[in-house]
Amino acid sequence: MKQLTVFSASPPKILALCIAVAAMVFLPSVHAAGLQYYGIQDVINSDLTTETTIGMQFTEPINSLSFNLDFRVSNLTAKPNFESADCNVFYVDETSMISCSFAGMTEENNFLTLSFESKGRIKKIEDGYQFTANYGISVPVNESFVLIKLPENSVLLTQDPSQSFFPSNGKTGSDGRRITVYWENSNTSNGNMEFSVMYSTPLGGPLFNMLIVSMTGVVIVVMIGLAVYIKKGSEPNETKSEADVVSSVLTADEKSIVDILQENDGKVMQKVIVRETSFSKAKVSRLVKSLSERGVLEVEPMGRTNRIKLKINHETGSGKD
Repeated sequence: MKQLTVFSASPPKILALCIAVAAMVFLPSVHAAGLQYYGIQDVINSDLTTETTIGMQFTEPINSLSFNLDFRVSNLTAKPNFESADCNVFYVDETSMISCSFAGMTEENNFLTLSFESKGRIKKIEDGYQFTANYGISVPVNESFVLIKLPENSVLLTQDPSQSFFPSNGKTGSDGRRITVYWENSNTSNGNMEFSVMYSTPLGGPLFNMLIVSMTGVVIVVMIGLAVYIKKGSEPNETKSEADVVSSVLTADEKSIVDILQENDGKVMQKVIVRETSFSKAKVSRLVKSLSERGVLEVEPMGRTNRIKLKINHETGSGKD
Protein backbone atom coordinates (compact mmCIF):
# COMPACT_ATOMS: atom_id res chain seq x y z
CA MET A 1 0.00 0.00 0.00
CA LYS A 2 1.24 3.44 -0.90
CA GLN A 3 0.61 7.03 0.03
CA LEU A 4 -0.55 9.57 -2.54
CA THR A 5 0.23 13.22 -1.93
CA VAL A 6 -1.72 15.64 -4.12
CA PHE A 7 -1.66 19.45 -4.29
CA SER A 8 -4.16 21.56 -6.17
CA ALA A 9 -2.73 25.06 -5.64
CA SER A 10 0.27 26.88 -4.27
CA PRO A 11 0.52 25.74 -0.61
CA PRO A 12 0.65 28.24 2.25
CA LYS A 13 4.12 29.34 3.22
CA ILE A 14 3.99 27.79 6.68
CA LEU A 15 3.24 24.41 5.10
CA ALA A 16 5.78 24.68 2.31
CA LEU A 17 8.55 22.93 4.21
CA CYS A 18 6.30 20.11 5.41
CA ILE A 19 4.93 19.60 1.94
CA ALA A 20 8.37 19.59 0.39
CA VAL A 21 9.50 16.96 2.87
CA ALA A 22 6.41 14.88 2.23
CA ALA A 23 6.96 15.15 -1.51
CA MET A 24 10.53 13.86 -1.15
CA VAL A 25 9.58 11.06 1.20
CA PHE A 26 6.78 9.82 -1.00
CA LEU A 27 8.24 10.77 -4.38
CA PRO A 28 8.37 7.16 -5.63
CA SER A 29 4.73 6.67 -4.70
CA VAL A 30 3.63 9.91 -6.39
CA HIS A 31 5.19 8.89 -9.66
CA ALA A 32 4.00 5.32 -9.46
CA ALA A 33 0.43 5.93 -8.32
CA GLY A 34 -2.14 7.96 -10.19
CA LEU A 35 -5.83 8.33 -10.90
CA GLN A 36 -7.77 6.33 -13.42
CA TYR A 37 -10.66 8.77 -13.08
CA TYR A 38 -10.90 12.25 -11.56
CA GLY A 39 -14.39 13.77 -11.61
CA ILE A 40 -15.57 17.06 -10.12
CA GLN A 41 -19.02 18.58 -9.89
CA ASP A 42 -19.61 22.09 -8.56
CA VAL A 43 -23.20 23.18 -7.96
CA ILE A 44 -23.48 26.95 -7.48
CA ASN A 45 -26.42 28.03 -5.35
CA SER A 46 -28.33 31.29 -5.59
CA ASP A 47 -26.88 32.40 -2.22
CA LEU A 48 -23.37 32.16 -3.77
CA THR A 49 -22.38 29.02 -1.86
CA THR A 50 -21.06 25.97 -3.69
CA GLU A 51 -21.68 22.26 -3.20
CA THR A 52 -18.81 20.15 -4.51
CA THR A 53 -18.51 16.43 -5.19
CA ILE A 54 -15.16 14.90 -6.16
CA GLY A 55 -14.82 11.33 -7.38
CA MET A 56 -11.44 9.55 -7.52
CA GLN A 57 -10.62 6.12 -8.87
CA PHE A 58 -7.03 5.13 -8.10
CA THR A 59 -4.83 3.17 -10.48
CA GLU A 60 -3.59 1.06 -7.57
CA PRO A 61 -4.35 0.71 -3.85
CA ILE A 62 -2.98 3.41 -1.52
CA ASN A 63 -3.25 3.88 2.22
CA SER A 64 -3.42 7.69 2.49
CA LEU A 65 -4.12 10.86 0.57
CA SER A 66 -3.32 14.56 1.12
CA PHE A 67 -5.27 17.05 -0.92
CA ASN A 68 -4.73 20.81 -0.74
CA LEU A 69 -7.36 23.34 -1.87
CA ASP A 70 -6.98 27.11 -2.07
CA PHE A 71 -10.33 27.80 -0.40
CA ARG A 72 -12.06 26.84 2.84
CA VAL A 73 -14.41 23.86 2.85
CA SER A 74 -17.06 22.77 5.34
CA ASN A 75 -19.23 19.71 5.99
CA LEU A 76 -16.69 17.31 4.51
CA THR A 77 -17.88 13.74 3.97
CA ALA A 78 -16.08 10.76 2.45
CA LYS A 79 -17.74 7.71 0.91
CA PRO A 80 -15.45 4.90 -0.25
CA ASN A 81 -16.47 1.69 -2.02
CA PHE A 82 -13.81 -0.08 0.03
CA GLU A 83 -13.53 -0.77 3.74
CA SER A 84 -13.04 2.72 5.21
CA ALA A 85 -11.83 6.25 4.56
CA ASP A 86 -11.07 8.53 7.50
CA CYS A 87 -10.86 12.08 6.10
CA ASN A 88 -10.28 15.33 7.99
CA VAL A 89 -9.81 18.92 6.95
CA PHE A 90 -7.24 21.36 8.34
CA TYR A 91 -7.23 25.10 7.73
CA VAL A 92 -4.42 27.55 7.18
CA ASP A 93 -5.65 31.06 6.44
CA GLU A 94 -8.16 30.63 3.60
CA THR A 95 -6.88 27.26 2.40
CA SER A 96 -7.90 23.71 3.28
CA MET A 97 -5.83 20.56 3.59
CA ILE A 98 -7.89 17.38 3.27
CA SER A 99 -6.06 14.40 4.73
CA CYS A 100 -7.43 10.85 4.42
CA SER A 101 -6.35 7.46 5.75
CA PHE A 102 -7.66 4.39 3.93
CA ALA A 103 -8.19 0.77 4.91
CA GLY A 104 -9.18 -2.09 2.67
CA MET A 105 -8.64 -0.49 -0.75
CA THR A 106 -8.11 -3.15 -3.41
CA GLU A 107 -7.48 -3.31 -7.14
CA GLU A 108 -11.23 -3.74 -7.69
CA ASN A 109 -12.57 -1.49 -4.92
CA ASN A 110 -10.65 1.73 -5.27
CA PHE A 111 -13.19 4.55 -5.66
CA LEU A 112 -13.53 7.49 -3.23
CA THR A 113 -16.18 10.21 -3.23
CA LEU A 114 -15.56 13.46 -1.32
CA SER A 115 -18.34 15.99 -0.76
CA PHE A 116 -18.12 19.41 0.85
CA GLU A 117 -19.50 22.94 0.80
CA SER A 118 -17.69 26.23 0.34
CA LYS A 119 -18.31 29.95 -0.02
CA GLY A 120 -16.37 33.01 -1.08
CA ARG A 121 -15.35 31.45 -4.39
CA ILE A 122 -17.62 33.65 -6.50
CA LYS A 123 -16.60 37.20 -7.42
CA LYS A 124 -19.01 39.96 -8.38
CA ILE A 125 -17.96 41.43 -11.69
CA GLU A 126 -19.39 44.35 -13.63
CA ASP A 127 -22.19 42.50 -15.42
CA GLY A 128 -22.58 39.42 -13.25
CA TYR A 129 -20.52 36.84 -11.38
CA GLN A 130 -17.38 34.77 -11.95
CA PHE A 131 -16.82 31.36 -10.42
CA THR A 132 -13.32 29.88 -10.42
CA ALA A 133 -12.38 26.31 -9.57
CA ASN A 134 -8.78 25.12 -9.22
CA TYR A 135 -8.40 21.38 -8.79
CA GLY A 136 -4.92 20.97 -10.17
CA ILE A 137 -3.29 17.66 -9.35
CA SER A 138 0.35 16.52 -9.47
CA VAL A 139 -0.22 12.90 -10.49
CA PRO A 140 -1.20 11.44 -13.86
CA VAL A 141 -4.93 11.30 -14.57
CA ASN A 142 -6.19 9.00 -17.29
CA GLU A 143 -9.68 10.50 -17.52
CA SER A 144 -11.03 13.68 -15.97
CA PHE A 145 -14.46 15.27 -16.00
CA VAL A 146 -15.40 18.67 -14.56
CA LEU A 147 -18.98 19.92 -14.46
CA ILE A 148 -20.21 23.29 -13.14
CA LYS A 149 -23.91 23.93 -12.59
CA LEU A 150 -25.03 27.55 -12.58
CA PRO A 151 -27.72 28.77 -10.18
CA GLU A 152 -31.32 28.50 -11.28
CA ASN A 153 -32.51 31.44 -13.44
CA SER A 154 -28.90 32.17 -14.44
CA VAL A 155 -27.47 32.52 -17.95
CA LEU A 156 -23.98 32.65 -19.38
CA LEU A 157 -22.66 36.18 -19.40
CA THR A 158 -21.98 36.57 -23.14
CA GLN A 159 -23.91 35.62 -26.25
CA ASP A 160 -20.95 33.52 -27.38
CA PRO A 161 -20.86 30.75 -24.73
CA SER A 162 -17.17 30.01 -25.29
CA GLN A 163 -16.33 33.54 -24.12
CA SER A 164 -18.14 32.95 -20.83
CA PHE A 165 -15.95 30.12 -19.57
CA PHE A 166 -12.34 28.94 -19.45
CA PRO A 167 -10.93 26.77 -20.94
CA SER A 168 -12.95 27.64 -24.04
CA ASN A 169 -13.20 24.02 -25.15
CA GLY A 170 -15.92 23.37 -22.58
CA LYS A 171 -19.38 22.26 -23.56
CA THR A 172 -22.75 23.51 -22.37
CA GLY A 173 -25.92 21.70 -21.47
CA SER A 174 -28.87 21.82 -19.10
CA ASP A 175 -30.49 19.57 -16.54
CA GLY A 176 -33.86 21.21 -17.13
CA ARG A 177 -33.43 23.82 -14.39
CA ARG A 178 -29.80 24.89 -14.58
CA ILE A 179 -27.30 25.63 -17.31
CA THR A 180 -24.25 23.38 -17.05
CA VAL A 181 -20.71 23.76 -18.39
CA TYR A 182 -18.44 20.71 -18.52
CA TRP A 183 -15.02 19.59 -19.70
CA GLU A 184 -13.72 16.13 -20.56
CA ASN A 185 -10.01 15.41 -20.79
CA SER A 186 -7.72 12.40 -21.14
CA ASN A 187 -4.17 11.79 -19.96
CA THR A 188 -3.79 14.91 -17.81
CA SER A 189 -0.36 15.11 -16.23
CA ASN A 190 0.66 18.78 -16.10
CA GLY A 191 -1.32 19.53 -12.92
CA ASN A 192 -3.24 22.43 -14.48
CA MET A 193 -6.95 22.01 -13.84
CA GLU A 194 -8.30 25.53 -13.42
CA PHE A 195 -11.76 26.36 -14.67
CA SER A 196 -13.93 29.47 -14.57
CA VAL A 197 -17.44 30.46 -15.62
CA MET A 198 -18.96 33.91 -15.91
CA TYR A 199 -22.72 34.20 -15.57
CA SER A 200 -25.50 36.63 -14.76
CA THR A 201 -28.88 36.36 -13.08
CA PRO A 202 -31.16 38.79 -14.96
CA LEU A 203 -34.14 37.61 -12.94
CA GLY A 204 -32.37 35.82 -10.14
CA GLY A 205 -29.93 36.04 -7.28
CA PRO A 206 -30.51 36.35 -3.54
CA LEU A 207 -32.32 39.70 -3.84
CA PHE A 208 -34.63 38.33 -6.50
CA ASN A 209 -35.43 35.27 -4.40
CA MET A 210 -36.30 37.47 -1.42
CA LEU A 211 -38.49 39.58 -3.71
CA ILE A 212 -40.25 36.49 -5.02
CA VAL A 213 -40.95 35.28 -1.46
CA SER A 214 -42.27 38.73 -0.49
CA MET A 215 -44.42 39.03 -3.59
CA THR A 216 -45.78 35.53 -3.06
CA GLY A 217 -46.78 36.51 0.47
CA VAL A 218 -48.45 39.68 -0.80
CA VAL A 219 -50.34 37.76 -3.47
CA ILE A 220 -51.58 35.23 -0.92
CA VAL A 221 -52.76 38.00 1.43
CA VAL A 222 -54.51 39.82 -1.43
CA MET A 223 -56.21 36.62 -2.57
CA ILE A 224 -57.43 35.86 0.96
CA GLY A 225 -58.66 39.42 1.37
CA LEU A 226 -60.41 39.30 -1.99
CA ALA A 227 -62.08 36.00 -1.10
CA VAL A 228 -63.33 37.44 2.21
CA TYR A 229 -64.54 40.61 0.45
CA ILE A 230 -66.41 38.62 -2.18
CA LYS A 231 -67.97 36.41 0.48
CA LYS A 232 -69.05 39.39 2.56
CA GLY A 233 -70.21 41.25 -0.51
CA SER A 234 -72.29 38.29 -1.61
CA GLU A 235 -74.20 38.05 1.68
CA PRO A 236 -76.32 41.19 1.23
CA ASN A 237 -77.04 40.18 -2.34
CA GLU A 238 -78.20 36.76 -1.21
CA THR A 239 -80.51 38.22 1.48
CA LYS A 240 -81.77 40.85 -0.93
CA SER A 241 -82.59 38.14 -3.38
CA GLU A 242 -84.54 36.37 -0.62
CA ALA A 243 -86.59 39.53 -0.01
CA ASP A 244 -87.25 39.85 -3.71
CA VAL A 245 -88.49 36.28 -3.80
CA VAL A 246 -90.84 36.92 -0.84
CA SER A 247 -92.19 40.08 -2.45
CA SER A 248 -92.77 38.33 -5.75
CA VAL A 249 -95.19 35.84 -4.20
CA LEU A 250 -97.22 38.36 -2.20
CA THR A 251 -100.58 39.55 -3.33
CA ALA A 252 -101.24 43.28 -3.53
CA ASP A 253 -103.17 43.18 -0.24
CA GLU A 254 -100.42 41.19 1.50
CA LYS A 255 -97.75 43.52 0.18
CA SER A 256 -99.62 46.54 1.54
CA ILE A 257 -99.42 45.02 5.02
CA VAL A 258 -95.68 44.36 4.63
CA ASP A 259 -95.16 47.93 3.40
CA ILE A 260 -96.87 49.30 6.54
CA LEU A 261 -94.61 47.19 8.75
CA GLN A 262 -91.49 48.35 6.87
CA GLU A 263 -92.52 51.97 7.40
CA ASN A 264 -92.86 51.37 11.16
CA ASP A 265 -89.54 49.67 11.93
CA GLY A 266 -90.94 46.19 11.33
CA LYS A 267 -93.59 46.04 14.03
CA VAL A 268 -97.02 47.58 14.57
CA MET A 269 -100.29 46.88 16.35
CA GLN A 270 -102.86 44.99 14.25
CA LYS A 271 -105.42 47.78 14.64
CA VAL A 272 -103.00 50.17 12.95
CA ILE A 273 -102.97 47.86 9.92
CA VAL A 274 -106.78 47.95 9.88
CA ARG A 275 -106.72 51.73 10.01
CA GLU A 276 -103.95 52.20 7.41
CA THR A 277 -105.32 49.71 4.86
CA SER A 278 -109.07 50.38 5.37
CA PHE A 279 -109.48 46.60 5.31
CA SER A 280 -112.01 44.97 7.61
CA LYS A 281 -110.78 43.41 10.84
CA ALA A 282 -111.67 39.98 9.49
CA LYS A 283 -109.71 40.53 6.27
CA VAL A 284 -106.66 41.81 8.15
CA SER A 285 -106.83 38.80 10.49
CA ARG A 286 -107.02 36.45 7.49
CA LEU A 287 -104.07 38.11 5.71
CA VAL A 288 -101.97 38.22 8.87
CA LYS A 289 -102.61 34.54 9.55
CA SER A 290 -101.60 33.59 6.00
CA LEU A 291 -98.37 35.63 6.17
CA SER A 292 -97.58 34.22 9.62
CA GLU A 293 -97.98 30.66 8.40
CA ARG A 294 -95.58 31.38 5.52
CA GLY A 295 -92.97 32.82 7.89
CA VAL A 296 -93.22 36.43 6.75
CA LEU A 297 -94.84 37.76 9.91
CA GLU A 298 -94.93 36.90 13.58
CA VAL A 299 -98.05 37.46 15.66
CA GLU A 300 -97.54 38.41 19.29
CA PRO A 301 -100.82 38.51 21.34
CA MET A 302 -101.19 41.61 23.50
CA GLY A 303 -104.43 41.67 25.48
CA ARG A 304 -107.42 42.00 23.17
CA THR A 305 -105.25 42.74 20.13
CA ASN A 306 -102.04 41.57 18.51
CA ARG A 307 -98.67 43.11 17.75
CA ILE A 308 -97.46 42.15 14.29
CA LYS A 309 -93.72 41.82 13.65
CA LEU A 310 -91.98 41.51 10.30
CA LYS A 311 -89.67 38.48 10.32
CA ILE A 312 -87.50 39.80 7.47
CA ASN A 313 -85.38 42.89 7.98
CA HIS A 314 -87.28 45.87 6.69
CA GLU A 315 -84.04 47.36 5.22
CA THR A 316 -82.04 44.41 3.85
CA GLY A 317 -84.58 41.64 3.79
CA SER A 318 -82.53 39.33 6.04
CA GLY A 319 -84.10 37.28 8.79
CA LYS A 320 -84.98 39.15 12.01
CA ASP A 321 -86.59 37.75 15.09
